[in-house]
Order: sequence, then structure tokens, then C-alpha cells
Amino acid sequence: MQTLTQTQFKLLTKTEQVVSVLKNGKQCGQRSLNEYSVKLFLLGEFYVELWYAAGGREIEKVKPLSVRTVKKLYGMLPRA
Repeated sequence: MQTLTQTQFKLLTKTEQVVSVLKNGKQCGQRSLNEYSVKLFLLGEFYVELWYAAGGREIEKVKPLSVRTVKKLYGMLPRA
């Protein structure tokens, strides 16, 4: 299977993005922010955060991130 680029990923629906991350991504970080639990995944050559409501299983947000943003938020560049 061909790896998606970040541009291609952004063109997918939210459901397609979630399926792609959970099927092909590797979790490499986690943080909490207000009422959210945020999980960081490496998907090919870029990072994606999945935002869960605290205590919930439903994914509310899907956010592709640049390497620069990952370093800022996580203080390092995690690898899966």
C-alpha cells in the first residue's frame, strides 16, 4: 500500500483519516489539554493527533502536525 502524504491525508474525510491513523499509524506520544486526551501518531512521514473527550472513546478532532509543531508541543521529536 502506498503511503499517504500529509496533503493527501488532509483531503480525506474525518472518518477516513481516523481509519488511516488507527490502521497504519504508530502511537508515539500522549498529552492532556483541558477536557481532552490527545494521542500522537506517526503516519508515514508526518504526525497526526487524535483528540478524545476526557473519559470518552469518541474522537472529536483529527489534527495533522508539522515536525516543528510536534517539537514545540512535546518538547522532542517522538519516534514510534
